Amino acid sequence: MAKDKALFTVWTPVPDLGQITLLESGWNHILLNHPEMAGELANVQDAVEEPKLVYVSPKDSSRLLFVSNIAARGASPLTVFVDQPDQIVCTSFFNKRAGVPNAMVKKWPP
Repeated sequence: MAKDKALFTVWTPVPDLGQITLLESGWNHILLNHPEMAGELANVQDAVEEPKLVYVSPKDSSRLLFVSNIAARGASPLTVFVDQPDQIVCTSFFNKRAGVPNAMVKKWPP
């Protein structure tokens, strides 16, 4: 079986997190489930490298939500979901709820 190719590996500003990787299989998952993300690969990378905010997922504390300054139609911010233990991008989409931090614990900036 062929090895899953890394589309990018970048440093994140979140302390103790290190580098985050987006694998080709992860990008294929994103495009399959969120076709509006076609052409957004560079923006996903930017969101991980320079997020506006990072939250702990309210549904799964092992995942972080990187919220970008980039917004789509309807002002929904680009959000990248990162698995902390594996340090990989799980999914990404323009998330209407990402701008509502009430139920989320902010991880970064301090």
